[in-house]
Amino acid sequence: SCHPKHVCTNIPQGVAKRIKRICSDESEYKKHKLSHTEHFVDRGYNREFICTEFDKCDNLDRLDLIGDPEISFNIEKEGKARRIPLVLDFHPSYAGATRAVNKHKHLLDLDDTLKDVVSKDNIFVTFRKAKTIGDSLVHSRYSRDSPPDSNITLGNVNWKM
Repeated sequence: SCHPKHVCTNIPQGVAKRIKRICSDESEYKKHKLSHTEHFVDRGYNREFICTEFDKCDNLDRLDLIGDPEISFNIEKEGKARRIPLVLDFHPSYAGATRAVNKHKHLLDLDDTLKDVVSKDNIFVTFRKAKTIGDSLVHSRYSRDSPPDSNITLGNVNWKM
């Protein structure tokens, strides 16, 4: 696969969480866990790694993974208030963004409706890496120097090169 390594290693845990969310019956979860484990092993993943990722989800509560759409952002769950990130692309000129947001958070309390939905203490500023031209280009880890009459199998399809 030409995906970055972290993407490929996070797929099994994402699938495990999805199965845990979807299966309301524990026996169904175990059945799908086994079938997906075999699927990942057939796709070249290490069995021990897959079992470890699925075991992490065994201890998770299904309702926590589903979430409750009725829960307001102000309600605390197990002592943790829901946090709301204000995500900005990183740029050196945005250095004062956190200070500006913190300075004007009190304005959220002026609107009664907004105050019930969002607490000023739950909003924080965070930055993500800005996209570069390099992010737009895809680089393959595979060479194109294969013999002219080679066959490549992708899934169930054989490609003649």
